[in-house]
Amino acid sequence: DSAPVDFWTPYKCPSSPEKGGLVRVEWGWGRFEPGKTLSNLTKWEHALQIEGASLLTSSPCFCGGEGSVVDENKLEVVDNKVSISSYTSRDNIAATSSIVLELDDIENARLYLDTTAEKDEQTHRFSKEIDFGHLLDKDVHIPITDCFSAPKVKVHSITPSEQYKLKADYRATVESGDYFIFKVEQENGQMAWSSPIFIR
Repeated sequence: DSAPVDFWTPYKCPSSPEKGGLVRVEWGWGRFEPGKTLSNLTKWEHALQIEGASLLTSSPCFCGGEGSVVDENKLEVVDNKVSISSYTSRDNIAATSSIVLELDDIENARLYLDTTAEKDEQTHRFSKEIDFGHLLDKDVHIPITDCFSAPKVKVHSITPSEQYKLKADYRATVESGDYFIFKVEQENGQMAWSSPIFIR
């Protein structure tokens, strides 16, 4: 039989010395019209640039489905610049696509977003400069038109490093045949765990 031997949470561990964090940039939504595909398709071209910090990782979360079969979602990352070609539709499995950016410094970072969106044979272009300090407790919404149901870009509030990273030590007296399993549980109930690590 196994039993928990220790628990760690980012809120109880010492504050992380890191100043980094995660931010999700999401785009899509729009009016829903059953039975229509191409009229609900929005073609996106994003150019994102980070200044004042280094881009550590980028994790795309592209949707798929009937609305995206006209072409492939494409991603290119060069240093602190991210270029994205994407297609969203209410006929997709999900109505949005997104990318999660991890930065090494959220206090001094700025995001420059240049987007072109094509929908219903009309082209909309907008640019936005976002101070990451303003994303600590709120999201930023950028619709492509003034219409309530228009597709939009949403820049989510930041998740600081201390909320998803921790470093902890555990020491125990062990015997041959003992084993340990590490399990991670998120606040929303999603979990992941390792295979057993056996002691010989």
